[in-house]
Amino acid sequence: MHLRLTMGWATEAGLTPEEAQSVATADVLVDELWPGHRKWWHHFNPPASLLFAPLEMARAVRAYRAGERVAWLTHLGRSLHSRQDAVGHGRLGLNHLAWNAGLLGRDPDEWELMPASVQDRIERATRRALARFLRSTGKAAPTT
Repeated sequence: MHLRLTMGWATEAGLTPEEAQSVATADVLVDELWPGHRKWWHHFNPPASLLFAPLEMARAVRAYRAGERVAWLTHLGRSLHSRQDAVGHGRLGLNHLAWNAGLLGRDPDEWELMPASVQDRIERATRRALARFLRSTGKAAPTT
């Protein structure tokens, strides 16, 4: 989801394919940069959705306005990751705790195993965040 689906949603929102690829790559790389077992607050509610997603979004908007292309693409991807994980991992990461304890029958990081309602909430949260970025920056959709 962090790569393939994010790339599609970003393209549909109005980013160029190259921008969408960069945003999605930054999104997926959050797990390497801040692994959940060591930097859990980037991945779970409430800090992911209430602190890191908005912080990274603000950084993306500032970088866009300053003409810092690599920075805005990176920060936007990081913001999306925190937003997506906050939904997928559940309140306080309880889905991961339940999975680790054998109480949840699916890995909360496996998109294909998520209930459709969770997939829908992640998609809506991602699309809303992308739309917010575009509104905040005035970035125009590419012309075809």
